[in-house]
Amino acid sequence: MADVWNTLAERADELSDSIFVKLEKGDKIVGVFLGDPHPKEVVWTGEIYVDANSAEGRALTKRGKKPTFRAAINIFVPDEEAVKIFEMSAPTFRDMFKLRQKYGLAGWAFEIEKQTKSKYTILPEKQLSDEQKRRVAALELHDLGQIISGSSEGDFDSYDKSEQREDTPKSRTNTLQPAALEELMGRLKQLPRAAVDRFLGKFGVQRVRDLPSSRKDEAFATLEALERSGIDPFE
Repeated sequence: MADVWNTLAERADELSDSIFVKLEKGDKIVGVFLGDPHPKEVVWTGEIYVDANSAEGRALTKRGKKPTFRAAINIFVPDEEAVKIFEMSAPTFRDMFKLRQKYGLAGWAFEIEKQTKSKYTILPEKQLSDEQKRRVAALELHDLGQIISGSSEGDFDSYDKSEQREDTPKSRTNTLQPAALEELMGRLKQLPRAAVDRFLGKFGVQRVRDLPSSRKDEAFATLEALERSGIDPFE
């Protein structure tokens, strides 16, 4: 039984990381940008970024801290068969805007390479076929407004690992009971990563264990639908 709990704990961490694109210097991915970007202003406390509109953010701004622009956008990563979230600074957003003006985003896969802590290069990799465009357009996107702006402390945890804070424990009072959570996570483990991301995005959570107990029936119904349909949009 101990091995089961260890496996589930490892899987929970994997699922929480699966939503965001996380690259180290020199890493590359190829992806298709989906939908509109979601902007946010954040303020650096010296340890973490906080929402500029939060009480702490406003206090820091009054003390002379300058808000910084961030944006997030959905991106389909074919190699991982997953819809993820890519976060960017203002310079990267401006580069993406130029690419959008010249090529359009919907019909292309782009190569993204991390150059420095906050600098990325984005280059057109290949045009999508009509069939690929159709399949990508049908993918379910993450609710960026809920995921990115759902916390007054800011959720830009994939922007740079050195600037992240440790996760603070959340209250589990209204979350799923252990038996239901174990079954749910065990079945999700059998699905492709894209299906897991779709599941998490639907409920606006980053971890399966953060699902509220009030949505238990909906969660299992969604899981059953994913198990029946599968998801492999680039095959």
